[in-house]
Amino acid sequence: MMLERTTFPPGMYLTQYQWAKKMMAVNADIVDVMLEFSSYYAEKNQQTKPRRHKLTACADHFGFKWSGDAHNALHDAQATLFCYQSIRNGKE
Repeated sequence: MMLERTTFPPGMYLTQYQWAKKMMAVNADIVDVMLEFSSYYAEKNQQTKPRRHKLTACADHFGFKWSGDAHNALHDAQATLFCYQSIRNGKE
């Protein structure tokens, strides 16, 4: 799929979520794993206000085994998928 260049009026900015939704196929679902984990972690630990966590914290929480360094695109993508699946499956 070729992404077309998007232009916006001066002073108009999109959040990353809005931009991704605009660039992806129609009816695509976008999940922010960091926000999902923040809510999940707050609920599990009876916190009243969720706080953001790093991908490494989420991955460590669920027992992800890094095949290389964090902050490498491939390894981060693998960790993100692992975290997403762990949250969706209710893994402790």
